[in-house]
Amino acid sequence: MSRTDAPTARLPRRGEQELVLERYRLLSQLGAGAFGVVWRAYDERLSREVAVKAIALDHASGRAEQEARAAARLAHPAIVTLYEAGVEGGTTYLVTELVRGGTLAELLADGALSDRDVAEIGISLCQGLAHAHAQGVVHRDVKPSNVLVPETPHAGGAEAGGSWCKLTDFGVARIVEGAGGEALTRTGDVVGTLAYMAPEQAEGREAGAPADLYAAALVLYEALSGVNPIRGGTAVATARKLGATLPPLARQRRDLPPELCEAIDRALLPRPRDRGTVAHLHRALRAALPQLGDEPGTIEAPPVERVATALTQVAERGRQGWRRRSREQELAAVAAELGASPAWNVEDRRAGAHRDEPGAGPEPLEPPRPGPLRRPAPFVAGHLLPGLAGGGAVALALASAPVAASVAVPSPLLAGAAAAAAIGLLPRIGWIAAMAVLLSWMAGPGGVPGVALIAACGLAAIPLALPFGKRCWSLPFAAPLLGAAMLAGAYPALAGQARTLWRRAALGALGFWLLALAEPVVRETLFYGRADGTRPPRAWKESLPDAVDQALLPLVQSGALLCAALWAAGAAVLPWLVRGRHAALDLVAATVWAAALAAGASAIGSSLDGAVPSPDPRGAALGAAGAVLLAVGAQAVRTARARRRSERLHAADPQAVVSFPSAPGRS
Repeated sequence: MSRTDAPTARLPRRGEQELVLERYRLLSQLGAGAFGVVWRAYDERLSREVAVKAIALDHASGRAEQEARAAARLAHPAIVTLYEAGVEGGTTYLVTELVRGGTLAELLADGALSDRDVAEIGISLCQGLAHAHAQGVVHRDVKPSNVLVPETPHAGGAEAGGSWCKLTDFGVARIVEGAGGEALTRTGDVVGTLAYMAPEQAEGREAGAPADLYAAALVLYEALSGVNPIRGGTAVATARKLGATLPPLARQRRDLPPELCEAIDRALLPRPRDRGTVAHLHRALRAALPQLGDEPGTIEAPPVERVATALTQVAERGRQGWRRRSREQELAAVAAELGASPAWNVEDRRAGAHRDEPGAGPEPLEPPRPGPLRRPAPFVAGHLLPGLAGGGAVALALASAPVAASVAVPSPLLAGAAAAAAIGLLPRIGWIAAMAVLLSWMAGPGGVPGVALIAACGLAAIPLALPFGKRCWSLPFAAPLLGAAMLAGAYPALAGQARTLWRRAALGALGFWLLALAEPVVRETLFYGRADGTRPPRAWKESLPDAVDQALLPLVQSGALLCAALWAAGAAVLPWLVRGRHAALDLVAATVWAAALAAGASAIGSSLDGAVPSPDPRGAALGAAGAVLLAVGAQAVRTARARRRSERLHAADPQAVVSFPSAPGRS
């Protein structure tokens, strides 16, 4: 099989304002792929902007015809509308509605979607697929880059005349026989995207509605968990996973509704007859909506998955160092892994070249790329910051613990560094080990068991409140550390960066709890100061009963812990106020939020009839300013990182969107 020449038909160059089909003025290029170029155009007859896809006839005429025939059957808010199809000057033009927004792949990479957003998109996707199947059309290439998300989605879905997403690119669609036409491909052809392909589709068997259901469920699995369980480090590794039973979604996301996880898992079963229907998945998504969070953010892939993918990629690069494999050899290996026949057509989609006669063979098999993981935990947030916070807490405890002079005190700096390394490398085990060693040292011979009791009360609350948030266990230590720098009021902004509502609230409350427990131990005021009736540490540090009577009870009875509820509420609502869409609005919202927290803390202190001192006005002002800077700065950094990730995604795989991409500039 020999490679064909590049398309000979002339496609308009970028920037040209050419008139095609006697009415569409090409304005700007939106995207380009192996099979064509997509333009933003102006319909001079109806005075509206449209998307025009230009496909060279001698390159993919079969694909263009199939896409036009399939899209012409469909009229649904969750499917991109085809306005016109025509041929002019050796080029096929498909004219569709222009969707202003981004692809699901882009939004997942940006961390712009919450769990509820994903469910809403899944509901619309199911509605669009149900309509297509009712019209005898099987998409066969459902994947995140073929799901467009408008800038202004309609939460009511199709019933409200809108949709949260629009399915596009029907270039490899199958029109079911008896529905008014013959399919472009035959049984035995393998078409679609490998990393989102149903097992029967990969084997060349008939791909019907269950194949689309499988792909849609896989898209939702990836969007909710941060990992595509089929995608391997190489195309061959991905092919080996096809047809395997996938790990349950609940294993990746224990906080999701069990019924939703079961519905997605069922739709991903290897045998088509076991998957249920699109309607079943649709009902499960609708039922789960009230239970899903609406906080956007990012999710890390499970450690085992990350390590396995990295090892696979390293091994593959090592093999290529000895014997460099061409693109054709790689795709041939995929074909062999799938058990393809010698006549099976394998195409290099990214190179824009193919084998056999144009349009005669099946659609190219797109090898998997390392997909954008939703909510990836970067090294700084996942390892460095927890380690620094935990190590700093250990160092502060050693430096301020009122132990006897005869007790050997480890170097706070060295001990803190060791604790930071242990927690950073092994967040759960390292944290437990470091805290256990610290408490054992405090309560040991010549130690301060009373202080150890105070510390144990604070430490025990953290894993109890956050059993699955091991990477967040060290974050509450930042509250007393910030208090030592007169910046305790900035801590709620730090807690407000967590992903879920409960985690933000828990971190806010835990931070104040540790801050309040540290007040009786340290010499300086961290926030309110010692509660009325609290004795100096020398009076209770060596006695557990005295520590309870002279340190813990005065704190609990003072009412100062009301501020823990205030910090919990402040951290919980922060992402809803600082959204990252407009810097000026974020600054105003963060300022109002921080001022409200400072005023609330002062009001609580004033209302307790002298049980605790009021916060130092200077510390309150510094804390509020720090909270504003932290809230706005964290959101700005997150937005900038997401944009860079998206740019790298497009640079590495410019054909991630090859059909009707949205207008650029989505915030």
